[in-house]
Amino acid sequence: MPRYMAAPITRRQPPACPERTPKWELNDEASTGSPMLPSVPREPSSPGPIDRLARST
Repeated sequence: MPRYMAAPITRRQPPACPERTPKWELNDEASTGSPMLPSVPREPSSPGPIDRLARST
């Protein structure tokens, strides 16, 4: 009985971790610059106007 109960719990925990890790990986990729996310190309374009505002001020 205890083995059966432990089996499903251990099986449910591993999948939960991988599912959460990919999310963190996606966030890291977004910050580093992943071609899969459309928000990446927008990040490089943002530094331009920001630099201009910083220089103007």
